[in-house]
Amino acid sequence: MSSQEFRSSRTPVASRIVRLAVWSAVGVLAVFLFALVAIAPVTTGIPLWVGLLLVVVDGAVLVGAFRGLDALLSRSLALLGGFTAVALITVVLSQMLAYTPPVVDESGRPLPGSIASLEQVELNGSRQWVTIRGTSRENPVLLFLAGGPGGSELPSTRKHLGALEDDFLVVNWDQPGAGKSFSAVDIERLTPQRYLSDAVAWLRQLCCVKPTVA
Repeated sequence: MSSQEFRSSRTPVASRIVRLAVWSAVGVLAVFLFALVAIAPVTTGIPLWVGLLLVVVDGAVLVGAFRGLDALLSRSLALLGGFTAVALITVVLSQMLAYTPPVVDESGRPLPGSIASLEQVELNGSRQWVTIRGTSRENPVLLFLAGGPGGSELPSTRKHLGALEDDFLVVNWDQPGAGKSFSAVDIERLTPQRYLSDAVAWLRQLCCVKPTVA
C-alpha cells in the first residue's frame, strides 16, 4: 500500500473522530442548557405551563436543527444557538416572575399573622433582594447567608429550611452578584469587605425594622 493510499484510508477514521468529538461537546452543552430550562418550574417562580412551553420550544429547536440542516457545523450552531436563547429567556422570566408563596396552615390557607415577603432593601447605597418568611413576626431572626457571587438560593432554602419557619423569621438574602441582586453592585467592587459591610447593614435593619405581615 502506498503512502497516499494509507493517508486516504485514515481520512474517514479521522473525520469520524472529529465528528464524534464535536457532537459529544455539543451534546453536553445542549443537555446542560435543556436541564436549566426543564427544572425552572421547580427551582424558580416560573409557572409549570410556562416551563412546559419552554421545553416544547427546545424540542422544536432540536427537530429543526436535525431536519432542516445537513452540515455538522450548521446543525451544531443552530442547536446551541436555539437552546442558549431559550435558556436566556428562562433566566429573564425567572427574575420577572419571582415570588415567595404565603405561609399556609394545614388546610392550605394563608396563616394569620404569618410573614411571606419578597422585597428590595437598600444596603450601602445599592438595592438588593431578600425574602422574609415565618409563622409569626415575633419569632427571632435567622439570617441565611448563601455566599456569592452565583445563583440564587431563595427557592431552595424555602424548601430545605421550611421547617424552621415555625420557630424563626427565616431571612434569605440574594447578595450582590447573585440571583435577583446580580447587578446590585459593579463586579469590580465585589470584595469580601463589601459582603461584610452589607451584611452588617442588613442585620442592623433587621433589628430595627419589622417586616411586612402577610
